Amino acid sequence: MLVIGHFTFIDTIIWYYSCHMKLLTFRETETKE
Repeated sequence: MLVIGHFTFIDTIIWYYSCHMKLLTFRETETKE
């Protein structure tokens, strides 16, 4: 979590949500199969 010091709080939020969106889309594609 020390890495947050190099980023702004907003950047951390965007990165956090983008990672979750990737996981969600990955799970959706798995379910489609």
